[in-house]
Amino acid sequence: MRDSIVEEVGKVREAHAARFNHDLDAICEDIRKHEELSGRTFLQLPARKASAVRWSRRWITPVEEPTSEQPQPS
Repeated sequence: MRDSIVEEVGKVREAHAARFNHDLDAICEDIRKHEELSGRTFLQLPARKASAVRWSRRWITPVEEPTSEQPQPS
């Protein structure tokens, strides 16, 4: 299924990223500049705690250190 709006947004995002050689820091700085120039108030949410991830058939939290019982990632 093709969605023309999603395709258009993808093209605009790709063109914007290409203007900054896909440098994420430069892209974010440009977005911040445009936000500031718009005069609008933007919502800043606090950082969220990392959620659990699945790693080798066992759910662990990202801060948990692997034990000898857990297979090491390859």
